[in-house]
Amino acid sequence: PEAPARVRYVESQYPPESQAAGEQGTVEVWVRVNAEGVVVDAGILQSSGFPRLDLAAVAVVRLWGYAAANASGRATAREFRESVHFRLQRGTRR
Repeated sequence: PEAPARVRYVESQYPPESQAAGEQGTVEVWVRVNAEGVVVDAGILQSSGFPRLDLAAVAVVRLWGYAAANASGRATAREFRESVHFRLQRGTRR
Protein backbone atom coordinates (compact mmCIF):
# COMPACT_ATOMS: atom_id res chain seq x y z
CA PRO A 1 0.00 0.00 0.00
CA GLU A 2 1.00 3.56 -0.64
CA ALA A 3 2.28 5.54 2.33
CA PRO A 4 0.09 8.34 3.67
CA ALA A 5 1.50 11.85 3.43
CA ARG A 6 4.42 12.39 5.79
CA VAL A 7 3.77 15.39 8.05
CA ARG A 8 6.82 15.10 10.29
CA TYR A 9 10.28 14.26 8.98
CA VAL A 10 13.50 13.81 10.89
CA GLU A 11 16.74 13.50 8.92
CA SER A 12 18.44 10.12 9.37
CA GLN A 13 21.73 10.21 11.23
CA TYR A 14 24.56 8.36 9.54
CA PRO A 15 26.16 6.13 12.18
CA PRO A 16 29.75 7.42 12.58
CA GLU A 17 31.17 3.87 12.58
CA SER A 18 29.35 3.13 9.33
CA GLN A 19 30.59 6.34 7.77
CA ALA A 20 34.17 5.56 8.80
CA ALA A 21 33.86 2.03 7.37
CA GLY A 22 32.42 3.31 4.08
CA GLU A 23 29.11 1.49 4.58
CA GLN A 24 26.22 2.68 2.45
CA GLY A 25 22.96 1.29 1.17
CA THR A 26 19.19 1.42 1.27
CA VAL A 27 16.97 -0.05 3.97
CA GLU A 28 13.38 -0.97 3.17
CA VAL A 29 11.33 -0.49 6.34
CA TRP A 30 7.75 -1.59 6.96
CA VAL A 31 5.80 0.92 8.97
CA ARG A 32 2.58 0.58 10.94
CA VAL A 33 0.74 3.77 11.90
CA ASN A 34 -2.35 4.17 14.02
CA ALA A 35 -5.45 6.07 12.92
CA GLU A 36 -3.86 9.37 14.00
CA GLY A 37 -0.78 8.79 11.81
CA VAL A 38 1.58 7.99 14.70
CA VAL A 39 4.15 5.26 14.00
CA VAL A 40 3.39 2.40 16.37
CA ASP A 41 5.73 -0.21 14.90
CA ALA A 42 8.46 -0.53 12.29
CA GLY A 43 10.85 -3.23 11.14
CA ILE A 44 13.24 -4.22 8.39
CA LEU A 45 11.78 -5.56 5.14
CA GLN A 46 15.08 -5.55 3.30
CA SER A 47 18.46 -5.00 4.89
CA SER A 48 21.14 -2.70 3.57
CA GLY A 49 23.59 -5.46 4.43
CA PHE A 50 24.91 -3.40 7.35
CA PRO A 51 23.26 -3.84 10.77
CA ARG A 52 24.15 -0.32 11.96
CA LEU A 53 22.44 1.25 8.96
CA ASP A 54 19.41 -1.02 9.39
CA LEU A 55 19.01 -0.03 13.04
CA ALA A 56 19.45 3.67 12.25
CA ALA A 57 16.78 3.44 9.53
CA VAL A 58 14.20 1.85 11.81
CA ALA A 59 15.01 4.34 14.59
CA VAL A 60 14.47 7.38 12.36
CA VAL A 61 11.27 6.06 10.78
CA ARG A 62 9.82 5.66 14.29
CA LEU A 63 10.23 9.45 14.70
CA TRP A 64 8.32 10.33 11.54
CA GLY A 65 4.63 11.25 11.56
CA TYR A 66 1.97 10.83 8.90
CA ALA A 67 -1.36 12.33 7.97
CA ALA A 68 -4.24 10.28 9.29
CA ALA A 69 -5.20 7.68 6.70
CA ASN A 70 -8.84 7.72 5.69
CA ALA A 71 -10.96 4.90 4.41
CA SER A 72 -14.51 5.81 3.55
CA GLY A 73 -14.26 8.99 5.60
CA ARG A 74 -12.94 7.26 8.74
CA ALA A 75 -9.41 7.38 10.08
CA THR A 76 -7.78 3.96 9.95
CA ALA A 77 -4.50 2.32 10.91
CA ARG A 78 -2.23 1.43 7.98
CA GLU A 79 0.86 -0.54 7.07
CA PHE A 80 3.22 0.45 4.26
CA ARG A 81 6.89 0.61 3.33
CA GLU A 82 9.45 3.39 3.39
CA SER A 83 12.95 3.49 1.94
CA VAL A 84 15.80 5.04 3.92
CA HIS A 85 18.95 5.78 1.91
CA PHE A 86 22.45 6.08 3.30
CA ARG A 87 24.89 7.48 0.73
CA LEU A 88 28.34 8.81 1.44
CA GLN A 89 29.33 12.02 -0.24
CA ARG A 90 32.79 12.23 -1.76
CA GLY A 91 35.31 12.99 0.93
CA THR A 92 33.06 12.03 3.89
CA ARG A 93 34.73 8.72 4.63
CA ARG A 94 37.24 9.03 7.42
